[in-house]
Amino acid sequence: MEATEARLRETYSGQRTEILIDLLAEGGLTEVAERVVREVLIERESSLGERVVPQQAQVSPAVRREQLDQQLAPLWARFVASQIDFWGALLVLGLISFIIDFVFFRPATSPDIFGKVCMLLLFAYLLFKDGFNGQGVGKRLLKIRVVDSETGAPCELHKSCLRGLVGLLGIFDVIFIFGQRRQRLGDHAARTLVVRA
Repeated sequence: MEATEARLRETYSGQRTEILIDLLAEGGLTEVAERVVREVLIERESSLGERVVPQQAQVSPAVRREQLDQQLAPLWARFVASQIDFWGALLVLGLISFIIDFVFFRPATSPDIFGKVCMLLLFAYLLFKDGFNGQGVGKRLLKIRVVDSETGAPCELHKSCLRGLVGLLGIFDVIFIFGQRRQRLGDHAARTLVVRA
């Protein structure tokens, strides 16, 4: 590896600065070659006293926001995904309850702690489902995802929880979805968007 780097350094050191900048701009260099080219340019920069290493392109927040807005998920997909998540989780917990009740012959006199645990699990799933790569089961099936409205990064657990808690407001949460960016009140609070994956 060091021998390869030494040969690359020798080759690139003999090239003109403009050629090295063009090589970086074109892309296609290996990771090692790109690092060596940047190091050679930085060495020249310090000896010339001027900036010769090109900055990596940064996307402005306004451009990123516009890109996200063009990928907004349709309302019907969001609705169907929420129904799949709710009814799917309810069905799974119902099946588990059925198996425990009838297969393991749980005594009828025992307190119904399991029912309460199932409801707690359902509530926890609905709160945190979008915190795993921005997708619960319903969103994954419909190829949509919850992302940070500024960075476009997948929704994190704490934002998913906040979205879910505000969702408990029912109709007051949902009426906001008809805005320009299709954000529920929970999305506004957590600073998230639902986009096509």
